[in-house]
Amino acid sequence: MGIHVEGRPEWVVVKIHTHGTQEPDMPTLLGQPMAEAFSYLENRYNDGVDWKLHYVSARETYNIIKAAESGLDGDPGDYRDFLIQRATYKPRNARQ
Repeated sequence: MGIHVEGRPEWVVVKIHTHGTQEPDMPTLLGQPMAEAFSYLENRYNDGVDWKLHYVSARETYNIIKAAESGLDGDPGDYRDFLIQRATYKPRNARQ
């Protein structure tokens, strides 16, 4: 079933967005068609019983996959910071 890590078939990985586009495709990627696609996914695959949809960054996806490869189970969202922690930022004018 779907793309998953061996041994963790219930954690299905689906990449549904892109990082760039051509000018003629901008209305589709950033407009109503994409909003409708997200609404469909949220209504169809986020019932909290059979499906739980997670919006994640590339870093979080990597961490969740590594957690699955390590044999961890439960809620994939719990492993967003499994190996690589989120960056911390200091304001430019912060004193050392």
